[in-house]
Amino acid sequence: MSGVSGNLEQLLHSNKLDMALLFQPEPQGLQVEWLFQEALYLVAPPSLAVPDPFPLARTADTLMLLPSPNLGLRTLIDSALARHGIRPNIVAELDGSIPTLCTAIEHGLGCSIMPWAAFSDSAARGEVAGYPLTPEMWRPVSLCRSAAPAASRATQVVFERMRRLIREDLRHAVEIGSIRLQS
Repeated sequence: MSGVSGNLEQLLHSNKLDMALLFQPEPQGLQVEWLFQEALYLVAPPSLAVPDPFPLARTADTLMLLPSPNLGLRTLIDSALARHGIRPNIVAELDGSIPTLCTAIEHGLGCSIMPWAAFSDSAARGEVAGYPLTPEMWRPVSLCRSAAPAASRATQVVFERMRRLIREDLRHAVEIGSIRLQS
């Protein structure tokens, strides 16, 4: 299943889900295997002249389409902007559909901030363009499972296999600089 990290975390705590990839800094009460950090990018219409890298301070005068404040990505973005005293020019909050968000960006309704994996297909088709941020912004990614009760042997085996597969699959992302592996 796919879903918002907060919802998946609740399913882990209630033992309705065996494991999940979570995109938040500090999941509480779970067994956490930190996998990597993913870089966040400004995502813009290809026709928009954008500095490369894109200064975070420019979000104050750029039309921004961001997720709503109840999502972890927005919390991360808001925290980073607040540390630098930046108030973004948010024109809309969009949740739940990366394709819808990319279409809105492609049509010039605004720009957004998201990880490469979220918009790379749209970028490959030339529908949007991605620019590194300055200062950089990174989002932690972890493979998590409930801390109690103890995981079954099958869950442990799948957990370890998932961890290995994810790390092996990240080679290209590491090469282009959108991922930093955890040691």
